[in-house]
Amino acid sequence: VLLLAAALIAPSFIDWNQYKDEIAAQVKAATGREIVIAGDIDLALLPVPTLSVEDLRLVNVPGAAVPDMVRVASLRVRVALMPLLEGRIQVATVVLVEPVIELEILADGRSNWQLAPAAEAEAAAPGEAAAETAGPPVEVGLDSFTIENGTVVYRDTAAGTVEKVERLNAEITAESLTGPFRADGELVARGVKLGFALTLGRLAEDAAIPVDLSLTSASARVVFSGALSAADGTASGKLRAEGDDLAAVVRAAVAAGDGPALPGWLAQEFALDGTVEASAAGVAVDDIVFELGGVRATGTVNVSLGNVSLGERVRADIALALGRIDLDRWLAMEPGAAESDGGEAPARPTAQTPVPVDGEAPARGFEIPAGIAGSFDLTVDAVIFRGGVVHQVRLSAELVEGEVTLSQATARLPGGSQVSVFGFLTAAEGKPRFEGSVEAAADNFRGVLDWLRIDVSSVPPDRLRKFSFTGELSASPEAVHLTGIDLRLDTSRLTGGVTIALRERPAFGASLAIDRLNLDAYLPRPPAGGGQGDEGAAAEEPARLGALPPSALALLETFDANLEVRIDRLTYRRTPAHGVGFDGTLHAGTLTVREARVDDLAGASARASGSLSGFTGTPRVEADFELRADDLTGLFRLAGVEPPVAPRKLGDFALEGSAETDGAEATFELQLALAGGGASLGGELKGLDGTPSYDLEVKASHPDAARLLETFLEGVE
Repeated sequence: VLLLAAALIAPSFIDWNQYKDEIAAQVKAATGREIVIAGDIDLALLPVPTLSVEDLRLVNVPGAAVPDMVRVASLRVRVALMPLLEGRIQVATVVLVEPVIELEILADGRSNWQLAPAAEAEAAAPGEAAAETAGPPVEVGLDSFTIENGTVVYRDTAAGTVEKVERLNAEITAESLTGPFRADGELVARGVKLGFALTLGRLAEDAAIPVDLSLTSASARVVFSGALSAADGTASGKLRAEGDDLAAVVRAAVAAGDGPALPGWLAQEFALDGTVEASAAGVAVDDIVFELGGVRATGTVNVSLGNVSLGERVRADIALALGRIDLDRWLAMEPGAAESDGGEAPARPTAQTPVPVDGEAPARGFEIPAGIAGSFDLTVDAVIFRGGVVHQVRLSAELVEGEVTLSQATARLPGGSQVSVFGFLTAAEGKPRFEGSVEAAADNFRGVLDWLRIDVSSVPPDRLRKFSFTGELSASPEAVHLTGIDLRLDTSRLTGGVTIALRERPAFGASLAIDRLNLDAYLPRPPAGGGQGDEGAAAEEPARLGALPPSALALLETFDANLEVRIDRLTYRRTPAHGVGFDGTLHAGTLTVREARVDDLAGASARASGSLSGFTGTPRVEADFELRADDLTGLFRLAGVEPPVAPRKLGDFALEGSAETDGAEATFELQLALAGGGASLGGELKGLDGTPSYDLEVKASHPDAARLLETFLEGVE
């Protein structure tokens, strides 16, 4: 009895701190790491065996971001005495106070949690199995394992990401080392407070292990109920997720606690159900049913992890089918504020860009992983947008070899129209680039414009009917190119290409050709019943084009352009014009016209070139022009002017000259050829913004004065 009492009481009087070096040596032999015990060690066997250690640290691997892999403020272990005397170990309590665990993948690919027990390495030579321990296993039970205010940090130095779990408080119980197990607790991840509960059945190699896991936040709950198989390492079961605010879940998933507001339609009730099959080879989720704000989606998700060592790629295949979406109602919802879940302070984004090394900026940008393959297929029965219904929405894409192939993106729009896009998305120099084609067609283009709320009521109802468009599209963050354009509207056809530069000051370039354009058909028509005679004829006359408003001219100061347009046949006020063209550049608020021409307008031709600036103030104009006609009959009729003499008697007509003005002064020079003679007029005008004055020089000549008088005075008595 005395010996037994001494054995139980004596450990309480031993200074266990003197064994720190021996303990550290044993830990290093088992893990290959240094351990530092900065606090006191206390061991007592009465009234119950109790061990306490203060300020415990496990040193990290060389090159890690922090010096310690594990830090524990205090460790307390209490073992039941009577089971110990019976040969059983029944751990009553294990308490870890403020543990901090740093898990890290270093830049060279090493992971700091890979331990190398020295004892095992010395006990067995390469290729030899370690000797088995004789005797029956000791029965071990665990009543309570408690973690108080723990922290787990995960770092990926190569990827530049850091994830952190804080305020981890948990209690774990186990009947034995083989289970069953139960864990309950709470933690904060990305600023979101989560509660968790895990129940795991007894571990067995030849039987399925029941498992139930639930995660709960203030706005969502996720439950998994199924089984684990130790034989093949698979898990299967039912997954259920539900909540009253999907936006809060998205903010937590992308660490956007202080980011921009999310769309209001995300802040709706949601529910997700599915059947999960998971293993080391991948994860498959079948029979998915997802509901958000009354919209129901079904589908499957299949992720294959592959064998990286064999060069196999990770592959993800996703197929979703949606019913009817009221997009008008969703877009009317106010954007949700970026606030954290559960009243906790929002966490800063933890996905961080790596710190530049040796002053070099990281050359990271848009990337499409070459080691990942997959497919995505989305169908939507109907989308309500702007009061109309978009039918048969389909999006199919595939990712292979770092390239996304958009094989189908189609939709049927109101007005009997259809849009489709096909192409390839790649990454070039850290930036996305899309190459593809666009097709669109409509039997009632006016209906499409009405659906888009573009007012076309002034256009006659028989116009804006048939429409089709095809073109090749190339887009990047710097520019958008449309080439091979073939656009048909009613009876007109437009071909060419357009380039739009996406920069702080917008700019575009276009080279377009139109076969024929009847402006009269698209201008507003005066009301019928204007009367008889001249008044009635005027009522039937097509409307004239109005002058550009000042706001339209001011708009020319806001962008740059390079435009080349050719119209083979243009009809205006019932007069056809052939060979209409414009070639000019708008840069920094100055319009430079290289050439504006009409080859044939009522028997006349015209050319002009020059520059125009000062759209928001006093205009400045420089121009050279010429107008020629073999017969002026058509020009008089087009202008609606009664000629003083028969136009055919005037013969060939030519007018050319130049002019320049800054709003206050103007200089000009004109040369006129008419009725076999010629005239010139030149000089300058001053004080145009106040009291005008002029200095002009006029010259006229004709080889036959009698003929000239006869031409203009015929019929005059």
